[in-house]
Amino acid sequence: MKWFHDGISLDDFLAKVSSSKQRVLFTDYDGTLAPLMYNRNIAKPYSGLVEVLNQIAAAPNSQVVVISGRSLHNLSSVLKMGSEIEMWGTYGWELQTVDGKRTTWPISDGARGAMYEVINWAENEEISTYLEVKTASVSLKWHGTDAKMREHLMELSLRIMKPLADKVGLELRNFDGGRELRVPGRSKCDAVEHVFDRLKKDNSAFAYLGDNVSDEEVFEVIGERGLRVLVRTHERPTMADMWLRPPRELKRFFEAWLAALNA
Repeated sequence: MKWFHDGISLDDFLAKVSSSKQRVLFTDYDGTLAPLMYNRNIAKPYSGLVEVLNQIAAAPNSQVVVISGRSLHNLSSVLKMGSEIEMWGTYGWELQTVDGKRTTWPISDGARGAMYEVINWAENEEISTYLEVKTASVSLKWHGTDAKMREHLMELSLRIMKPLADKVGLELRNFDGGRELRVPGRSKCDAVEHVFDRLKKDNSAFAYLGDNVSDEEVFEVIGERGLRVLVRTHERPTMADMWLRPPRELKRFFEAWLAALNA
């Protein structure tokens, strides 16, 4: 555990969690609750985390919100929570509320056509196994591949995806282990702000935990309103307030949060 900013302590923050009437724990999934893996279908949460998160979600005036780049369908297949939680998929384009109701924001025909072009291109290049298609994005992933394949996929992604992004007005984003063609207009920040709008902001405590460069924009939006937590095995430049190494330090943080709820 490491703190990046002076004037902030875990004890002070947990005291706020204990005294607040509304407590929200925001968290990313891949690289945060679960390790980054080439085969994301087997990327399960670190041992013991789900049990603690279930207790946090079930506590009075407490909520757990998972915000992921995965599709909701994919996220719900790997994250099996016993308690009711709010889940956001595809960087805020999909929402599943605690009662199970799902909402998907629509994308334009032009954006959908560009995504199909990438799918067809990947099939022709015989690299479909490295492609992930979601509601509002399509990503090419080289995490876990050897150096030769990684360089090949990086070059191909720029050659094909960048012209499409420029043509249709899509975003070409880098992330840890891949590159993504994404429909603009929504992001993880929208998911966080959606929850903020429901809170009594003068009596609430919340934290956001993430690992990826895509989480940095959320850290920036949150600012000093909540605790920003970087979760990674290795430190990197960040706007976060603190850094946790998974899984041990992460589990201890969740256990401390739960103890504060019950204090």
